[in-house]
Amino acid sequence: TGWVVIATIIAAYGISSVTRAGIGWYIDTVAPKTKTQFDNRMLPLISRILSVTIYGIALLILLEAMGWSISPILGGLGITGLAVALALQPTLSNFFAGTYILSEGTISVGDYIELQGGPAGYVVEVGWRSTKIRTWLNNLVLIPNSVMGDSVITNYSAPDPAMNVLLGSGVSYDSDLDRVERVSLEVARTVVSDNPAAVKGVEPFFGFERFADSNIEFWIFVQAKDRFGSFSVMNQLVKRLHQRFAEEGIEINYPVRRVITDKPSGREEFGGN
Repeated sequence: TGWVVIATIIAAYGISSVTRAGIGWYIDTVAPKTKTQFDNRMLPLISRILSVTIYGIALLILLEAMGWSISPILGGLGITGLAVALALQPTLSNFFAGTYILSEGTISVGDYIELQGGPAGYVVEVGWRSTKIRTWLNNLVLIPNSVMGDSVITNYSAPDPAMNVLLGSGVSYDSDLDRVERVSLEVARTVVSDNPAAVKGVEPFFGFERFADSNIEFWIFVQAKDRFGSFSVMNQLVKRLHQRFAEEGIEINYPVRRVITDKPSGREEFGGN
């Protein structure tokens, strides 16, 4: 019995040490080269769980070697584990959802994300229970990982931080459309050249979209370097386009309706806002 006890203790210590050393080597050597945080966050927890499991098995072997029956202990552990699992169901749900988020690697610290019908902001930390994001108002919002796992999430920083900026507008039916296109592209190219938040290598696009009630609608496409830069680019594009249209005499109509009425004396038309 004495030799069994000694051999069990030595084996448990050796297996635990080798496991910790192997996981530590992976964390220090391989994990920094991966694109996700799953390795850095998951492996230390796995290492601790394996150590507890190894020593727990060793303890059961020692009790069996010393003549103690471990069957009641195993039965008690099973019932206790089931009760704990039921009590910790919300926590375990958040834990496994956090594991899924980390393993997927679709959300990283520093990304700007938006939940469908929920908050939006920069990811500060992806933990086991919750994900922390910092909103535009500089407030910290904690979102349970179970909510993150069940929500539709838009990641504005993936697959590339660059973000498309699409400005829609319209001009009067009396406008020279070729001139409208030329002026709009000139303004867009000027904004791309002058604004440091705009992507320089992407040529602006222009296109007429449809015949609307009061205007012929069009859109202008440029690209910003990131989500924050898209606001600056859009702001400058609207201001400069409005100023240039005013200088060129290009009109953007207010909503207009033409009412035609039939009278006994003849037909009259009324136009106006």
